[in-house]
Amino acid sequence: MSQYYKDQGLPSDLPAIDAQGEPNFSYECKTDPNLCFESSLDLEVISGVAQYAHTIFWKEDPNEQDYFYEFLVHMGALASPPSVLSISYDQDELEDTNGYDVLFNTEAQKLAARGVSIVVSSGDDGVASYPARSNPNLCGLTPVFPATSPWVTTVGVLVLDAFTLSLFSLRSNQRCFWS
Repeated sequence: MSQYYKDQGLPSDLPAIDAQGEPNFSYECKTDPNLCFESSLDLEVISGVAQYAHTIFWKEDPNEQDYFYEFLVHMGALASPPSVLSISYDQDELEDTNGYDVLFNTEAQKLAARGVSIVVSSGDDGVASYPARSNPNLCGLTPVFPATSPWVTTVGVLVLDAFTLSLFSLRSNQRCFWS
């Protein structure tokens, strides 16, 4: 992080990030480095925006289907949970076949009653989600969870790279819009 702080002109005395939770999953990082780069980007943005906030980086096993729920259970068990939780990962809503969305929503309600806000990414690929990355014919609504939870604030970004623009121009006559 010190190199990022230097490159961005941020103060060098920012507090250390407190890493907690499951150990690093080096296999995932070796097979797909993007799985590790995304969390680095999240920490960089948080460090730049909330420069002196106590930041906790919580790791859960990405191979478990219920890691969003487990994260909220852990946060809810804290005597003083953080006032803002940020979740930048997601999964296709249809992948949840065990009712973890209901469990997640229950834990999110409990945290909301304690004044905790949960901010969640809307995904990297707009409403079509990641299947449309390689096949523009898959343009359609593919909701991602936990962004669809009524107990979170969902945020997103519009990225207009050459690939996205080419998909947009190919599909715009069929009302496929990316956001």
